[in-house]
Amino acid sequence: MRPLSQYESFKRALDRGITTGDAAAIAGISIRTAYRWKSQGCPGMAGRKANPRASMARAKELVRIAKSSRRIGSRTIPLYPTAPRISKRYRELTGIKMHATTCIRYLAIGGFRSYVRPRHPNLKNLALRYHFARKWYRKCPKRLVFSDEHFISTNDNTNRRMYASARDEVLPRERQRRQNVPNFQIWAAVGYNFKSPLIFFPKTNPDDDSRNPGGFRLNAQSYVRRCLSKVCVYLAQHDVVFMQDGARCHWAKSTIRYLEGKGIEYMQGYPAHSPDLNPIESIWALLDKMIAERLVEQTDEALIAAARSAWDELDQETINAHVVSFRSKCRRLVASGGQ
Repeated sequence: MRPLSQYESFKRALDRGITTGDAAAIAGISIRTAYRWKSQGCPGMAGRKANPRASMARAKELVRIAKSSRRIGSRTIPLYPTAPRISKRYRELTGIKMHATTCIRYLAIGGFRSYVRPRHPNLKNLALRYHFARKWYRKCPKRLVFSDEHFISTNDNTNRRMYASARDEVLPRERQRRQNVPNFQIWAAVGYNFKSPLIFFPKTNPDDDSRNPGGFRLNAQSYVRRCLSKVCVYLAQHDVVFMQDGARCHWAKSTIRYLEGKGIEYMQGYPAHSPDLNPIESIWALLDKMIAERLVEQTDEALIAAARSAWDELDQETINAHVVSFRSKCRRLVASGGQ
């Protein structure tokens, strides 16, 4: 029962001549609360004369404003998501000024509180994820090889939590950003009982002979030469299906011709913005933590050495467990309709 409804029930019981203790039991409140309400009045009205009807009307109006939303494409967004914006709209409608704190108090009377909005994919991608999962969840994950690019840096990528006896003993974490710190883009592919070499991309374009070379950008030619050529023999000889995301260089005509020319079967229809489906994302997260534990200094050479050491030490059983989890990920999507 909401506080205002409880107060009204408590007040009606007192008006009928029922004792304070019995009235508290009827309203479902404690004796201490009952005596406070008896002396101070309605919740949120301490020090003033209680006016339940006015409080309820004001709470209902604020709740109505908080419920306001509009439709944009496949999304439904709130028009007034915060207390300051709700109170501002209330003033526009009624001419009555209201502080955000007072607004929060009335919203609580109406049973409303602030929540973090959950992330949700758009409806188009939701359908693509569902149909993709329906197609692949029956396939044996041991016949799949997953690949992806990833950025590593010398910033702290260790666990978010730690045990300590006091707050001031907790060690701070670096902001996980790679600007102005040693960083590299890497690529790898993993499968059941398979782990490719770890490929490092250069920071600048090695084919640019100008005095101010531009940053390296992975195109189809570089992708085939630096990445696919390192795994094509395994992919062609072991009758596996190769997974790659929707990056342009992955689906360029020259890349597809290379895969088909080598007799490599590739996965089609992988939905965009779906890192949760790719088991290598979990392996990247594990690799980041292993790199952070091995770094001895903030240099490019130390970062490369730590990454190679962590990749070599990453055991195949762990990789196999993540690869096999692809089937359960697809089943979960099928059961949830792509969410």
